[in-house]
Amino acid sequence: MVKRQEEKPSKSSIVLEMYSYKLSEQADRDLLGIITYIAFDLVNPDSADELNDDIFNTIDDIVLFPESHPVISTSKYEYRRAVVRKYKIVYYVDGKLIIVARIYTPGQLVSEEQGN
Repeated sequence: MVKRQEEKPSKSSIVLEMYSYKLSEQADRDLLGIITYIAFDLVNPDSADELNDDIFNTIDDIVLFPESHPVISTSKYEYRRAVVRKYKIVYYVDGKLIIVARIYTPGQLVSEEQGN
């Protein structure tokens, strides 16, 4: 059996900044509404679970690379949008915290800033 040599980080290695995330009250309501609709109204709990996982996997990616999605609006913060299937996740960075402001479908008429 061949033993792999341990890789040692080089001095030029990129150090990722540590961020955490928080769902706004509106984003939490948005997500609950989406998942509840799919699980109970469409009677498809497996699809609801998969979508929930996909959304949180995307949020995990955003935490690692918060600037990887396009800026859609600027005011006090730069609002960015990530897309999971047909659902949009709108977020901004406040220091080391990613704030998920909204999670919605294209059919919803919402302002992408703070849900107003």
